Amino acid sequence: MKGCPSLRFLAVIVAVACVALVAGSAFAQYQTGNIYGKVQAKDGSALPGVTVTLTGVGAPQSNVTDSLGNFRFINLAPGTYSLKAELAGYGTATRVGLTARVGQSSDVTMTMNPAVAESIRSRRKRRCSISARPARRPTFRAWSWRRFRPRAIRGPCCSRFRP
Repeated sequence: MKGCPSLRFLAVIVAVACVALVAGSAFAQYQTGNIYGKVQAKDGSALPGVTVTLTGVGAPQSNVTDSLGNFRFINLAPGTYSLKAELAGYGTATRVGLTARVGQSSDVTMTMNPAVAESIRSRRKRRCSISARPARRPTFRAWSWRRFRPRAIRGPCCSRFRP
């Protein structure tokens, strides 16, 4: 029977087809990359609750660090990304130029410095005031209005009217 393929030939064809299917599905699983990382303070302690924003290829993604300061962005399209970490009292930390490669994970450690405490002084609005002090030393003479004449006019709004 020369028209029928041999049993050995059919077995080889089936084996090649199975290998091609398995290799194709394995290759399809690794079309993305990952970025993992940790956010820590300047002294090395972990910072939980930091908002980490990833921008780059596609829409921006946001994540919050866990109790150990870890974050992760998985299944990212290959490309270049930037990270921005924000926490009240620590300000902002930025990393630019992170790459996500097919089938690989990038590990990032971000260090945040405490923000400088800003002191805001509230200034009261100064009002004009006229001090009525005795013009001379009081004596036991008869009281008169001349002794209590205005001596100084204080305040920024009244500086033009000083005698």
